[in-house]
Amino acid sequence: IIYDDSYKNLTEKYAGEKTIEVTFSENVPTVAIEKVGRVSNYTGFSARIHVPRKDIAARTNELLHDFPVEDISIHEESMEKIVADIFEGKS
Repeated sequence: IIYDDSYKNLTEKYAGEKTIEVTFSENVPTVAIEKVGRVSNYTGFSARIHVPRKDIAARTNELLHDFPVEDISIHEESMEKIVADIFEGKS
């Protein structure tokens, strides 16, 4: 497979999700966080949440408005995962 385009275009075309990593100032129940997106890591005071790309702004706003957020960051899927998904036919 040859791909001759920018990383940005690759992620927009093949990466269906973005990841939000959030730290809370107090314990937040997992049930509440699961309403925002798919949770892959949860400790009570922090969570990694996977959200469809098209919903990232709304879900981030929801977190900031409805939860005691201490820190938040948004990440693209890794290049390795995107390429693996392409080869596995998931994208």
